[in-house]
Amino acid sequence: MPKDPQPAKEPFNYLQMSADIVPNILRAEFGQRWRASAAFYLDALTEGNNQAIKAPWLGNPSGVPPDALGPIGEQRLLERYPAESDEEYTARLTNVWEIWQLAGGPEVILEQLAAAGYPGAAIFTPLEWPSVPPTPYWSQFWVYFPEGTHPVTSAGEPWGTAFQYGDGATWGLQGITAEDLAAIRSIIRKFKPGRWVCRHIHFQISGWFYDEDGVQWGDPGLEWGGESARVNC
Repeated sequence: MPKDPQPAKEPFNYLQMSADIVPNILRAEFGQRWRASAAFYLDALTEGNNQAIKAPWLGNPSGVPPDALGPIGEQRLLERYPAESDEEYTARLTNVWEIWQLAGGPEVILEQLAAAGYPGAAIFTPLEWPSVPPTPYWSQFWVYFPEGTHPVTSAGEPWGTAFQYGDGATWGLQGITAEDLAAIRSIIRKFKPGRWVCRHIHFQISGWFYDEDGVQWGDPGLEWGGESARVNC
């Protein structure tokens, strides 16, 4: 027969314990004040130790303190992406072993880019990249973001052509923050195969660049080429 469930135990605290064991000399008014002050200090210290021990427990039913996610991420070599919520980052940290088992392959790069808020990216090898003839350098690759999968609005003006130093203009890609671009570069460098070399990151802004979306040459309204922007990896 199943045993009757045991009643939940009261959490231990020094305030109650000390009241049961102190000598009579400490049961008067001033003795009680001293005992309570010491017990409150010990209870606070115990609670702080408990929270510190449980902080890295991602499976803790009571949840993980948000300020503990950063140290956990450093330990697991998974930094937080700019657009990630606490819940999304916790889920990715929980999945750390599966992520690192796939590290060193294009699939995990695309998965991490999606986790960073950039789903829909593609990776091309020299035999697949349409803008250059095939080359013998099998180890190089390009990361391509189709139109609508990124916030880039313009490649910006080349340095020293349309503005002067100190006039307030922004040099480089327009529409994407430096923090987001740094996260994209970090993902590529961290999870790419060790022998692979990323040549460029391409952002398609308008037009048609590659037929992965199902369009065909000659379709009405199709604009070949369009505008794009690229940066080094």
